[in-house]
Order: sequence, then C-alpha cells, then structure tokens
Amino acid sequence: RIRDTSATVRRAAVRAIGKNWADPTDEARWCADDDGAMDGDESMLTMLGCTRRSEILRNGLTARCEQTHADTAKLLVGKWMRAVKYNPVWLLRLLDVISHEKLAEEVSAILLDAASPHPDAVDQFFDDPSQVADYRAGVSSGVPSVEATHHCSALLLRAACAEARRSVACTDSQRDNRLQKLLPDLPSLCQAAATHLKSAIATAMSDPETAERNEFTVRQLLRTGGEAAHLLQEESGRRQFAGLLEAIVASAETPEELVEGAVRAMSDVQFTEADFVRRVGDVLHEISKMSNEEDADVSKFFQLRTLSILSVVLEVTKMSISRDPLLSGFIELVVPTIASDDRIIKEAGVGCIGKFCLSDRAVATRYGPRLLEIVDSEHEVIEIRAQAALSLSDLAMMDGEVMLPRTVGEGEERREVDFGAVLSALLQEKNDRIGLAVVSAEICAKLLLARRIQNPEFVARLLLVFFDPVFLEACGDEGDQMDVTDIGSPTRLHQLLTLFFPAYGASKENGTVLLGVVRPLLGIYQKELTQKEVSPESTPVAKKGRSRSRAKPKEAVLPVAFSKIVGYVVVALQMGQSAAATAAATKGRGEGGCAELQHPAVSVSLDVLDFLVEEGRGNHAGHLKDLCKVVNLGIRALTAMSSDDTAAVRFARDVTDRVEGLGDDATGMRLSVRSLAAFLDSVKDTEKDNEPMEGVVGLDDVSGNSPSKELLTGLSQGGGANLPTIVPPVAVVNE
Repeated sequence: RIRDTSATVRRAAVRAIGKNWADPTDEARWCADDDGAMDGDESMLTMLGCTRRSEILRNGLTARCEQTHADTAKLLVGKWMRAVKYNPVWLLRLLDVISHEKLAEEVSAILLDAASPHPDAVDQFFDDPSQVADYRAGVSSGVPSVEATHHCSALLLRAACAEARRSVACTDSQRDNRLQKLLPDLPSLCQAAATHLKSAIATAMSDPETAERNEFTVRQLLRTGGEAAHLLQEESGRRQFAGLLEAIVASAETPEELVEGAVRAMSDVQFTEADFVRRVGDVLHEISKMSNEEDADVSKFFQLRTLSILSVVLEVTKMSISRDPLLSGFIELVVPTIASDDRIIKEAGVGCIGKFCLSDRAVATRYGPRLLEIVDSEHEVIEIRAQAALSLSDLAMMDGEVMLPRTVGEGEERREVDFGAVLSALLQEKNDRIGLAVVSAEICAKLLLARRIQNPEFVARLLLVFFDPVFLEACGDEGDQMDVTDIGSPTRLHQLLTLFFPAYGASKENGTVLLGVVRPLLGIYQKELTQKEVSPESTPVAKKGRSRSRAKPKEAVLPVAFSKIVGYVVVALQMGQSAAATAAATKGRGEGGCAELQHPAVSVSLDVLDFLVEEGRGNHAGHLKDLCKVVNLGIRALTAMSSDDTAAVRFARDVTDRVEGLGDDATGMRLSVRSLAAFLDSVKDTEKDNEPMEGVVGLDDVSGNSPSKELLTGLSQGGGANLPTIVPPVAVVNE
C-alpha cells in the first residue's frame, strides 16, 4: 500500500507501520513470511527483514509526494530511532546499505537534519517534543570516528562531513570546528583506508561478503577525504592522502570497483585540473611499467585499468586536447583498444573514445565516423554496438551534425551511413538481439525530446516497442539478471516510455509529430500483413467417401491491435496537453501559454480514412474491423462537439468526403455514418448570405442540397443500417 497511487492510502500505510511495526529490531514481526518459504532459516529471515525495511523507506521517501515523505521521515526519526535508543549506526545496520547506498545516504541526511538546532526541525520530524533532547544527544554521540570499523559507521561519517560542509546555519569557523571534530587529520583516515583495503584484498577469495563490506568502507573513507577541504590545506596530510590514492589506482591487487572512487578523490586533492591530469599521467606511466606483451593477462590488465582511469578523468575534468597536450598522449593509449580482438577491452575502448569525442570537437570529427561504422557493423557483438550508439547519441545532443549522413570505411567497404537510419533498423531487432532494440529505443526517446529527430516514423517504432508483447515478456525474463536502473533493461525502458509519450505530446510541435504516427503505423502494419499472409494450401487429395475441400487461408496475426496503439496516442496527447496547461496556469501564463492540438481523435480518423481510400480495404478482415474502430472513435468525438463549432463542422464534412471516396466499400465497414449524418443535419448555417464557410468549398450545391449528407443517409439505410454500434476502445496508459 505504500506504493499505492493514492497519497491518502500511502500516508495511511506509513501510519499503520508506525503503529504496528514501530520497532525495526522486532524480527518476529519484520521477518514473518506469509508463504512459509523461509522455513525458520534465521539468516534468511534477517535478510528478509532488511529488504522489507529498505523497501518501505525507498517507497516512502519519494520526492513525488511531500506528505508521504514527511510521514516516512517522522516514522524514521520518531519511531524507529527511539526503538534503537537513538543510535544512528544501529539503525543503518538494520538496512541493506551496500545494496541501497543512495537510500542509506538519504536516511543518514534525514537523521542528521533532525538533530540540527533549527527551530523547524521539531515540528518537521517529531510528534512528541519530549524526544528532541534525547534524540540530539544520541545522534551527537552516535556519529563515529574515522577509526570505527563497521561499514555503516564509515557511511554515516561521510554523511556527517557532507552535512557539516553544506550547512548554512553555521559560520565558517563553526563549520571548520565541526569538521575538525569529525575528521581531526588525514593520516588517520589514510591508515584506516589502508587497513580495510588490505583486509578486502586478503579475503577476496576466501570470504567475498567480508571483502565486499571492506571495499564499501574504503570507498566511503575515500569520499570522506574529498569532503575534508579544511585538511587538504595541510601539505603533509594532503601529500600522504594523494600518495595513498595513487597507490590504490596503480596497484594490480586493487579491486576494480575502487578505482573510480580513488580517481575522483584524486581530483579533489589536487588544486587545479592541470595538476590532476599530470598526476594521472604519472600513475599511467607506473602502470605501463607492469605491461608485459608476452603475458596476455598482464597486458589485458594494463589496458583495462588505463581505460577505467581515463573514463573517470574525462568525466571529472573540463579540459580538452587543445588546452592540454598531455591529453593527446592519453588518447594514443585508447585508440588501439577499439581495434582489439578482446571484446571486453574493445567495449571499454569504444566508451572511452566516445568521452574523448565529447571533450574535443577535433577528436569527434576524427573518430566519430569510426564509432558510426561500429554501430552499423553486423559483425560486431551487441554490447560493443550498443556502447558505440550511446556514445554517438551523447555526441548528437551536443552537435546536431552527428545526425547527418557520413562516409565511413575504407576501400571497398567505403559507404555512406545515416545514424538515424541505423537506429531505425536497430529498433526492429528481436530475439537474441533484443538488447540492441532496447538501447536504441532509449536513445531515440532522448533524441526526440531534444528535437534532434523529428520524424514520426521513429515515434511509431517506439510505440510498437512499447506495446509489443515480446518486449513486455523481456521485462520479466531479464528482471532477475539486470538492475532496473541499467541502460538496456527492458523494465527501465518500459517505465521510461510510460512517461515519454505524455511528456512528448505536451508541446504543440512535438504533439504534431506524435499525431503524425498514424500513416507510418499503417504502413508498418500493411507490411507486416503482407509478410505474414499465408497462402492457401494446395487442394488435398480427397479420401474415399469424402468430397474434396479447399483449405481456408490462414489470417495473419498481428502482435497488438492498431486501435489500441492509436487510442493510447490520443490519451497521451490529452494527458500531455493537460499537464502543459496546468504548468502554464501555475506560471501565470494562463491559457495562452499552452498551444493545444485540436481534436486528435478526429485527426487520427481522417488519416485512417485517407489510407483506406488510397490502399483499399485489403484482405485482412480483422485489421479492417480494427481500423473502423479508430474511425468510429473520431466520429464519436466529432459528434460530441457543438454543431455551432465551425471547426467541428469542417471536420465533419472532411470525414464525409473520405467516406464518399470509399464508394460501395463503405457499406460493409460498420462505420457510424448515421450519427455523422444526424450531426450534419443539426448544423446551423450562421451565414445568411449562403456564402460557403471558410475552408469548405464545393460540399453543398446551389440548391442547398448536400450530396455528402445524402450519401450518409443512403449508407445508414443500406447494408450497414442494422449493424451493432462499435464502442471505441479504451486506451490503457500504462499496461
């Protein structure tokens, strides 16, 4: 219930937890298993308790609802902290802080904020003011020193240092005094980090869980050093910390998970970017000494460690090759890796060269075509093509010329490649290459929002990905294998597209593109039907006593009904326009701040009718029936408008013209022609001089008779008169 869509239900769930599960240490309540799957396994019960507590906080401390967030913070501070005797480390130990590090950071920030002397803190976090004194005393004494050995203590120490640095209620001297108490000197931090690193390396094979906790502790301590700006002014301590970081990065025994944190801490230690880049160059030189071309494993380590370091360097620095020649030496280390036969090295090299392209336009001009060639190559593995596509998409966000066709390859393989066309092709990948389609779909959504792509065909492909059962099944198949936050996760993509379509339709320009998906979708469906159509089987030999019979042709089965997708497009446009109107009203622009697309359902039905007039009814009865549902959806939206609305009248006559263009085919199509005829009968001509309405020419003759109206009347009295009314499909926003 804490994930319910209703804020009232979510808040009630939080209050119920505070009443019945106020003590997070009560394993009998927290670890009860309704399905009986645990069978009394104490270690599994403890794990289940951590999971439940973390899930409650993760869903309760959501930014989308201030009331739920406030109630969850009160549960955390007023109930759970009291149960653990106001010991913040004890509470963090009841959560899975390694798996939910960001959640643990948020929890630590709330616990420390509630202990601040700010007058609003009492009303914000406490229902009982008598708790405040005990709470502040417990938190003040519970913040650990750097010598503490538990991984939760290291995280809380880092959070306390970060809170002290960003506090606006303290003067500079008070802030420095607070930091001095938390972290007296850098040598102590260096010694603690070195001790835990040694333990992590020693237990990496024998005890992976202990090694993971020690690695987590080292990572927190290194980040804490970056918060200690007051200590970095001391030259001896700064040099010792910098030496530790360089030793960690250069050591072959250092776990790869610690390299990024160490490089980022190196950037905090150095006073200028130039100093940082030079120190990184020294580290890479030390690593190169370990390279041994005769030992493949050592050579692979050298290349991977170099790529890991340079990837972080390019993220934290704003320097380019034109401003620092040392970076040109770095790129020479990366270029050979994109031609490596080792898949892991090549994937890392492609990602690193992509970051170099982002840092310097000259590098992008030189190596961008190489990335495009990799994306277009059918012989590359999926992961490498996906990494190259992601690099090009980031580059396209900065430079729109990336979307233009480019010449790639050499000699006989020289060809012109369009990045947009490659993405369109990748969107259609399935089976063992479905990962490429997932990555490409996320890229296309980003480029569409940035207006680097303004082609309705891409939106049509995204809609097919969103509704295709193959991708929905992949959400379940890969759910246990991939983190939902990782790029390439089908679940992440589905959640992203759920938000994308209404957001994309919020502006008039993008809404027009979204509304233009009907014709591309119709073309895709027509192609699918042509490919899947099964020809009639040959006439079988009649058995004795049986007459010959011709097998009926099998009808192609479409993955999802066309009307379902189009109905969702209409609803997404309405949601986007409604959100845009609300935002405009909030900003004081009134109705003029939101450009509205008129009658999307009617516009969609006109496109379908145009398609039917041009292409004919076709041989697929089920698809034709589905198209008629879409047309009827527009007719019902049209007839619901006022007959005095000139736009509605114009649309009605446009629809009538299309129906007339269908000729005799319109009789059996189950279109709601009677309601349309009745609407036209009720139209009141406001121009008494019999001049035609603006934009409507030749629909009525001089005598005042309407041939279009006569056609609709004839159709309503013909073969389709007694057909049942087709109810428009209900569009489901998030299926």
